[in-house]
Amino acid sequence: MRGTRQIISFVLFPILVGIIFGVATSAIGMLVGQLIVLIWLRLRRKSSNKVAYKRLESEEKEGLPAYKDLEDNQTVTDEKA
Repeated sequence: MRGTRQIISFVLFPILVGIIFGVATSAIGMLVGQLIVLIWLRLRRKSSNKVAYKRLESEEKEGLPAYKDLEDNQTVTDEKA
């Protein structure tokens, strides 16, 4: 009886305390990391209010490009050049 009490108090209790503190530390680290990412995304979103795309005027708009299969002996050329 006395031996099992010593095993529990000197071996199992520190193991359980270590597991609990390890899980708690991991959870706190995950929350801190999530907060850092959230703050970074908000700051990045505020600083990049620049327009990434330019609206085309009606005369600049073209239809979808037409593609056709090439024969084996044809080569690709740039039509705009």
